[in-house]
Amino acid sequence: MSRTIPRWTAVSASLAGLLAFGAPAAAQGASSQPTYAKDVAPIVQRSCQTCHRPGQMAPMSLMTYEEIRPYARAIKQKIVSREMPPWGVDPNIGIQRFKNDFSLNNEEIATISKWVDAGAPLGNLAEMPAPRVFTDEIEWSLPGEPDLVITSPPFTTAANAQEAWAELYADVPLTEDRWVRAYQSRPSKDGVKVVHHMVAYIIKPDGETDGYGLHYVPGKPATIYQEGAGFLLRAGSKIKFDMHYSSYDTEVTDRPMVGLMFYPKGYEPPNKVVRLNWASLGDLDIPVGEANARSDGYALIRDNFRLMTYLPHMHIRGSRQCIELIYPETGQVQMLNCFEFNFQWQLVFQYEEDAQPLIPKGTILHVINYHDNSMGNKYNPDPKNWTGFGQRTVDDMAIAMGEGMRLSDEEFARMVEERKQLMMEGRKTGR
Repeated sequence: MSRTIPRWTAVSASLAGLLAFGAPAAAQGASSQPTYAKDVAPIVQRSCQTCHRPGQMAPMSLMTYEEIRPYARAIKQKIVSREMPPWGVDPNIGIQRFKNDFSLNNEEIATISKWVDAGAPLGNLAEMPAPRVFTDEIEWSLPGEPDLVITSPPFTTAANAQEAWAELYADVPLTEDRWVRAYQSRPSKDGVKVVHHMVAYIIKPDGETDGYGLHYVPGKPATIYQEGAGFLLRAGSKIKFDMHYSSYDTEVTDRPMVGLMFYPKGYEPPNKVVRLNWASLGDLDIPVGEANARSDGYALIRDNFRLMTYLPHMHIRGSRQCIELIYPETGQVQMLNCFEFNFQWQLVFQYEEDAQPLIPKGTILHVINYHDNSMGNKYNPDPKNWTGFGQRTVDDMAIAMGEGMRLSDEEFARMVEERKQLMMEGRKTGR
């Protein structure tokens, strides 16, 4: 299915400096005779086993050669199509440097493909990496133990049942406001078997929702802000846990939680992290049978902004979302990224710090959404009917969310200059 996707347009050198410097090194040719032990096992350990192991969300375990060998051809098909691992960032457009990137590069795809075509040989066991070790516990990936853990009421999923959604509420047990420097959302030990994804929304004392939420999907690590950046959690707030559950072959009781690490009392970070919902559409027109229904959203960025994370959100007909910047005064356009969307795997994309887009005030954020309401969409529950915006999963959405820092003019100018220096150093060293 073809799509007309806007790509890079004319951008001045100074504006190009607002984005990441350098580019990934060109992929080298894979070994002519790759084996599982030497070449494939390290890739599988890094990018597959977090989910493909007993008790996790994936449908089969890929922890050993004996488990992987029967699926070799299916694995090749999934990785060549880039359906797996479920990363979704278009590798040919925009920024490619993310902290949580578990995708396979072209060299790794070629290696696995050649291994499969050669009959998926095991190879020399002496070259096999040590097994990746997982504990039964769900471990915090915060830089230390959390200062506060907020746990939801329990929710029990039925055995071998349909998917379920739940809203669970918990109070924030703070008597004074605190600045957050890191957080992690996660299911309980048993809940990891059935939690598809979760969003922990902060409900402020006045009842308003604070930002776009603290997310969890399988394998997502903690969010740790750079020094001097954080967000304010107000005393008297609540956490609303929006949960999406699958089922297991037995009943499972989950109590999801959010772990928080604070700055010292009395310290206020100079860089305030904000979680925003931009250019989102409250009305959609997705015609019957349309495989490439496009809708566009626009938002004015009123302050200088450093984009740290990005989250596209649609429902089961959502297929792709692109974000681009329309710069003030010149009207020049720069594509940041395009994301293939899969409702089954909703990821938060965390830019590397020196690749975080620096956006001048007055810029227009343009979000381009694509929905597939055709028979070709295997997730489409009813391709014979028109679809519009709605809260139900069978309705759809077009939402763009992000996390970042507002910057003063002085801070913005300093960061742009620092980014230019990094670009110059990268050119000198061939990075």
